[in-house]
Amino acid sequence: MSRPKRNNKDVPVNPYEQLRDDQIEINNQKLEALNLPRMNSSGQNVQPSKRTKVLYRLLFTTTIIAYFLTNIFTIMCLFCRGHNNQVTQQL
Repeated sequence: MSRPKRNNKDVPVNPYEQLRDDQIEINNQKLEALNLPRMNSSGQNVQPSKRTKVLYRLLFTTTIIAYFLTNIFTIMCLFCRGHNNQVTQQL
């Protein structure tokens, strides 16, 4: 949460605000020294890594394959039940 900017630079800053501004500056310098990737306002990396993209692609592909296999299995079960009923009726 950021506070509004001061419009008038001539107004003296109270000691609390000066201490706060100094601490913010120190923290920003420490963050810069860590060389962490930049974050956007939502807290996500600006650009996902190649590994993340590959993992999402793999997850998507696996989900699609599982969906189709489930449908094929369901169709096979329905076909076998129907086929068994027909064989039983003929006997």
